[in-house]
Amino acid sequence: MKKIFTLLAFFLLLVTSPVHAGVIFSDNFDSQTDWTKTQSKVDTTWCWTGDCTPGAAPTGWTGYLNGRSLCSDTAGYNNFYINASPGYPESTGNTCRGGSGKCLTFWSESCAPQFENSDGSLIVDLGVEYQTLYVRWYVRFQPGWVWGQTGEGVGAPQHKFWHIQHYGSGLPWEYFGANEYNQPLVSGGIQVDVVGQYTGIYQAIRGFCGEGGPSNSCYYPNTGTPNYSASWLFNTNDASGRNQLDVDNDYAKRYVYEVWGSGTGKLGDENWHYIELMQQMNTWSGTAWNADGIIKIWIDGILQTSRSNISFNKASGGYNAETNPVRGFRVISLGGNNNNYYAASGDREQWYAIDDVCISTDPIGDGVCGADTTPAVFSNPQPSGQISCASDPGNKTISGITNETATCKYDTSDTTYDLMANTFSTTGGTSHSQSLSLACNAAYTYYVRCNDASGNKNTSSASIGFSIASLPASGTGITLGGSQTLTRGGNQTITR
Repeated sequence: MKKIFTLLAFFLLLVTSPVHAGVIFSDNFDSQTDWTKTQSKVDTTWCWTGDCTPGAAPTGWTGYLNGRSLCSDTAGYNNFYINASPGYPESTGNTCRGGSGKCLTFWSESCAPQFENSDGSLIVDLGVEYQTLYVRWYVRFQPGWVWGQTGEGVGAPQHKFWHIQHYGSGLPWEYFGANEYNQPLVSGGIQVDVVGQYTGIYQAIRGFCGEGGPSNSCYYPNTGTPNYSASWLFNTNDASGRNQLDVDNDYAKRYVYEVWGSGTGKLGDENWHYIELMQQMNTWSGTAWNADGIIKIWIDGILQTSRSNISFNKASGGYNAETNPVRGFRVISLGGNNNNYYAASGDREQWYAIDDVCISTDPIGDGVCGADTTPAVFSNPQPSGQISCASDPGNKTISGITNETATCKYDTSDTTYDLMANTFSTTGGTSHSQSLSLACNAAYTYYVRCNDASGNKNTSSASIGFSIASLPASGTGITLGGSQTLTRGGNQTITR
């Protein structure tokens, strides 16, 4: 299915103002013209906004960063490209997600130790800062993807795959050292631990968190004690689930998660998987930054990590408090350089592909970007409490409303939507009702589930609960004035 590319740009909006909810940007690459960028042996090539000639970046994207070639760069092994053949020219027959259309493929070099300026990124500027962003894309790694081993290169093998950052000016990848105008920034990817067996998601946070001011790398662990040198949020465990590298030193703070291999939530089985990120900026109290920033990562809908005590910005003694106290996230890059050095394999490149990119202010999940995945909410159930009885049995109407168009069912048993026995006679819109013949002097509970126009069915029931009073006795006594009263039984005479 072809999905259209969308970009909603807002060029004058304070980050403290409300930003339109929902999808901000999406691209499944199907409507893109075939596009490729070949590495230079000499230096990095790039384009960014006004420095890009027409057509230099794919439609809707703001720019790219294309690292120089460090390997032999066999003819045809371009750094990255958009077409319908991931893995070309090394292999054929691979398809993009869904079996058709186009996707974005990166060739990753094997001879780039210590993150030399290799490989590439595709970058989009959203135009304004967002306090909360969700970013989702699908990824597939080539068959037989190789991670380097300890001793080949420097440090543990790893590959960057994303950056989400504030943007102030200049080139977005200029954020090191004193270039605080493009911080805070979070970069992330996959890293293999030092024994070369376990792999996990990591994230490096660069921002205003050091007591001495900006341009410090930092992460605030659950203890709340700042570790100004530690910049990695790293997840790894051994086969028994034991935290393999539970350390808190100048290099890393590691947590338990294993993401490489086969099966749901694993990235190494040669199939398409989706990664979804959520970042929320920590809040400004008016005098100081709160340590309440949030990072969450899902793979195939399985939550891999969640941290809610991150200080992306820390104003104590810092530049940020005086000149720009409110920042958000604005620029997203996909792709990145690597430290995946495996000399024993020779001068080689390997590929991974990306498809169906979606950026939103709301959770995204699997499937079409911007698709409705939330079931209808049934509310205002009527009747409730005890209601009167005029005849036994008598007609009573049960009803409710939904927040969107839906078809609703009801049943006396709490079961799935498909198994519910009855559909409301009035339904299909936002008002739902059904007339029932019910006996008096009884209590009733009806369970309700709905199916919205997008096919989202409630997985839990709303309920309509009420009781009906007894039928009143006939001739209940009438006061006609004075002390005369008509009562039941026998012949009664009324006198004045």
